[in-house]
Order: sequence, then structure tokens, then C-alpha cells
Amino acid sequence: MKIAKLIKEHGEKICSVCGKPYPNTADYFYRTGGRLRPDCIKCQDRKQKNKTISELKSGVDYKKIVAQNKEIQDLKRTVGLQSENIRKHVNIMNFSEIEKKSLKESIKENEKWNKVLFTCLVIYILGSWLIILT
Repeated sequence: MKIAKLIKEHGEKICSVCGKPYPNTADYFYRTGGRLRPDCIKCQDRKQKNKTISELKSGVDYKKIVAQNKEIQDLKRTVGLQSENIRKHVNIMNFSEIEKKSLKESIKENEKWNKVLFTCLVIYILGSWLIILT
């Protein structure tokens, strides 16, 4: 009904591919160079889709797609490696915080033992001098 009314208003144009009548408007036919194409939008879209599929099958665009996919995979791998490096760096930073605490504790403990050993050494030296002098 709607198409018939539009045909009356704008005139009839028959698609050169499917042979169906449509209104002579840009709603049903693509424009090229200011004129309406001879094939309707549906046929032109189907033709373009089939052309794309045949190009993909023939490998014209397939090589580009494979190259782009490889590039995307390489970028994903690079991003993944960078993320892993960041994760490792964060783990090292966290580990170093824990190590700093345990290192401080062990330094304090070593300082205590150093004082004890120094005291023992002083007593030993003084004792040796006393034995030598007597």
C-alpha cells in the first residue's frame, strides 16, 4: 500500500537486478553522481555483501585480516607481558616491605649480640692482661 502510494507520487522505477518495481526515490535506490542507480538498495547491498565474501574467500582481504589479527595478538601479548612485569614489580615492592620489617628486626637482634660479643671480648682481653701481669 505504502509503496503503491509512493509510486504514484514519484513515479515507478524497476530494479535492473530483481525486476521489482519501486518508487523512483533515494529511499529505494542509491545515488551515484546525482543519479539513482539502476539496481535497488536491497540488490546493491546483497551484491556488495557477496563481493566482500568472495574477496575474503579469494584471499584478497584475508591476508590483511590475518596480518591485522597477528598484530592485535602481538599487542595483546605485549600488554600481557607488561601487565605481568607490573604485577611482579608490585610483588617485589610488597615483598621488600615485608623484608624491610624482618631486616630491621634482625639488625636489632644482631646489635644485641654484637654488644654481648664485644663485652665478652673486653672481658677476655682484660682477663688475659691480668693473667700476663700477674
